[in-house]
Amino acid sequence: DKDDDYPLSDEIQNKMHPFWQELLNQGFIEKEKYDRLIRKTELTVEELSGYINKELLETRQSAKAVSSILKQFLPVISSI
Repeated sequence: DKDDDYPLSDEIQNKMHPFWQELLNQGFIEKEKYDRLIRKTELTVEELSGYINKELLETRQSAKAVSSILKQFLPVISSI
């Protein structure tokens, strides 16, 4: 199930914890990701704000990249 419940339910955490631990041990996920997966507390307002700001920055960067590509392939757009 993909939903917006956070932190993850105890059921999911208990089931997946050994797998996540192994991913961490093998270097497939960072400690920060692991800590988020096993976290028991809700996100703070500051953490949510930081997440939203990061997503907005990535969206702006993606839009600039797409614009640059389009200008290369559609020169008419460059003059607009």
